[in-house]
Amino acid sequence: MLDSASVGDWDLDLATFEVRHSLRHDQCFGYCEPVKEWNPGVFFAHVHPEDREVVKARFRTRSRP
Repeated sequence: MLDSASVGDWDLDLATFEVRHSLRHDQCFGYCEPVKEWNPGVFFAHVHPEDREVVKARFRTRSRP
């Protein structure tokens, strides 16, 4: 299904911020090679500047136990 839709898959552990992702995921963000350290900083660099603070606040809310 992911191949048919040409989308990648990823998973973010909100407790540890460990990210698992596919090459196709990285390609959706314009990378040709796998991103070794896909982390919140890399993610937020791809969020539109006007939306960044709202998205960061949502992450903080969701990551609380």
